[in-house]
Amino acid sequence: MRLRNGTVATAFVFITSFLSLSWYTAWQNGKEKLIAYQREFHALKERLRIAEHRTLQRSSELHAILEQFRRAVTEVNGSRDALSNFSVSIVMGIPTVKRKVKSYLSETLHSLIDKLSPEEKLDSVIIVFIGETDLEYVQNVVGILEKEFSTEIGSGLVEVISPPAAYYPDMTNLKETFGDSKERVRWRTKQNLDYCFLMMYAQRKGIYYIQLEDDIVAKQNYFSTIKNFALQLSSEEWMILEFSQLGFIGKMFQAPDITLIVEFIFMFYKEKPIDWLLDHILWVKVCNPEKDAKHCDRQKSNLRIRFRPSLFQHVGLHSSLAGKIQKLTDKDFLKPLLHKIHVNPPAEVSTSLKVYQGHTLEKTYLGEDFFWAITPVAGDYILFKFDKPVHVESFTDVFIGWPGRSHDARVLANSDLYSIAEDKLGGWLFPREKSVIVHGVDIPVHLIGDAAYPLQRWLMKGYTQHVHLSPEQTLYTHALSSARMAVENAFGRLKGRWRCLMKRNDVDLKIMPDIVAACCILHNICEIQKENFLPEWNVHDHGAGVTVHDAPGLVGGHDAASEGIRATIAANLQTMLQ
Repeated sequence: MRLRNGTVATAFVFITSFLSLSWYTAWQNGKEKLIAYQREFHALKERLRIAEHRTLQRSSELHAILEQFRRAVTEVNGSRDALSNFSVSIVMGIPTVKRKVKSYLSETLHSLIDKLSPEEKLDSVIIVFIGETDLEYVQNVVGILEKEFSTEIGSGLVEVISPPAAYYPDMTNLKETFGDSKERVRWRTKQNLDYCFLMMYAQRKGIYYIQLEDDIVAKQNYFSTIKNFALQLSSEEWMILEFSQLGFIGKMFQAPDITLIVEFIFMFYKEKPIDWLLDHILWVKVCNPEKDAKHCDRQKSNLRIRFRPSLFQHVGLHSSLAGKIQKLTDKDFLKPLLHKIHVNPPAEVSTSLKVYQGHTLEKTYLGEDFFWAITPVAGDYILFKFDKPVHVESFTDVFIGWPGRSHDARVLANSDLYSIAEDKLGGWLFPREKSVIVHGVDIPVHLIGDAAYPLQRWLMKGYTQHVHLSPEQTLYTHALSSARMAVENAFGRLKGRWRCLMKRNDVDLKIMPDIVAACCILHNICEIQKENFLPEWNVHDHGAGVTVHDAPGLVGGHDAASEGIRATIAANLQTMLQ
């Protein structure tokens, strides 16, 4: 009995000791984890403190640079009050620095000036920025230019400037990045500062500023080409027009955008070259992190528009960076123009056709190339999916004179358009050779209309909504309705410009058709010339989307051929989008 009690006591002591040991081990492990968490927390807190300090330091540094920069530009501009109000269309900026082997500045200026007409010389300014603080060197360059270009400097066509010595910060301890040597980092950092000074000095002198280099040549008629291209895009929200594919050469900006661009460059002037920073500006402005890279590229292409062929060629063999040989040429400079320069709205494009030699649909749509495909087969397609709805630019056929209460189908049946399509062309409104064969069915080029119109070989409409529709019929009707939004937008813009179309007009009914026709013609002129259209002018057609049923008896009924064409398009659209 005693032994048994002793055994029980021993077992109890053992269990108690084991539990104590387990509790101590668990407590010890928990304590170590707590210490580790505390250590990580303190480390994170320290990193945040350092990051905050660096942010404040960078902000203070940026503020100091901007203030110093403004004083420097004011100092230079102060001695040129006579020219401060001189406003032209295009200002050309040419930074130049001391080169150990050869200077190309005179050749560059001759190339630019000699290709300007007398009128263009009055509408432009060329600013030469000497990016050196060695006063003797600066005066030597100015002396050479005054002898060679005295007329141009005297007329104000050419200006020569240089920054004050205090403009450049200390660049002896720059961080080496991207594998560049210390000398190259210093060179590209100073280059960024030179660009900023030149751009801000030029900002108030013209409508556009184009960045050039001191070792380029220009094409004939470059000035008129640039100006006309910019005017063509006057209604677009572009930020950069590119007239060369090399680096920062031939990049043109609108004067109001320069401040934003310069301030962005100042934030990162030590980190990256100028052409990289430009791309980052575009990314910040329009790219959505939740979208893919293709979507981002499409958005950026709307702000950064490339003109081809290039108008400027790089000719300098010896770089301004000591010891660097620059065998860099723009391959697009001498290319013949095989396509018409154009600018399209942002869209996702795709095709089932087999592309030949890299002449892709994407490049064609961006205005960079022509499209070349081989071995097309029945059922192949080209698809354009616009990021935003687009409007019809102009009206190509108008029929005026019927009362507003008349049914659309009756008006169409009495129009010249209907007569030409049905009577003279046998149901082929557009050239038959432009039709395509899809699954054995001849699909003609055709118009689209709403349910009020008759279904014809040359006029397709959606399936009426009072019958049960299959998935492919529903898809086709929705796609056609979306496409018709362009038509609704066109009428909204027409009425928005010419408010007389929205109210009663106390004029003789005989001249009312002429008034409507005149509005359509003036509207076309405005659209072709890309005249501004304010959003508040837009008139929304509140009848859009209302169900309109067929009007049998007004025109000929639907024939089997028209039904077959519509069914084939619907089936093929369903297949394409699967």
